[in-house]
Amino acid sequence: MILLVVIYLLLWTCVRWRIRWPFVAGFFSVSALLLVSSLLVWPRWIQEWAAGTVRLPAILHAAAREFICSAIRSVRGLGHNSNRCTAGIALAVAWRMRHSSAASMEFALTLSFLLAITTITLLPGHAVYDHVLLSCPESF
Repeated sequence: MILLVVIYLLLWTCVRWRIRWPFVAGFFSVSALLLVSSLLVWPRWIQEWAAGTVRLPAILHAAAREFICSAIRSVRGLGHNSNRCTAGIALAVAWRMRHSSAASMEFALTLSFLLAITTITLLPGHAVYDHVLLSCPESF
């Protein structure tokens, strides 16, 4: 879900490495800490999560399953070229905004744009609840 955002943030960090290297160190340190601590609490969670995702279609209610399947079919109808094009646009925006300050509106909009592209276009059917949040910004 966050692949485009991670790519952008790593690119953003590399542009001014001397100033922003602590971000990368902190990102990987916290990620490793979260992974290790989660494995200490629940050692087989990764295997159980993977098995649960395989069983998910059987668990979903028929109406929800049909909604998700229709969303996936509609995107598949667009073909892989549109996904490549969308990913290319996302990477072009990330490249253009790599010099933005973390406190700037451009930085926030770039992150929002990358998350929206990932949620709506590149991973349809995953985290459908995010579609509602993205379509109703006034609810915040």
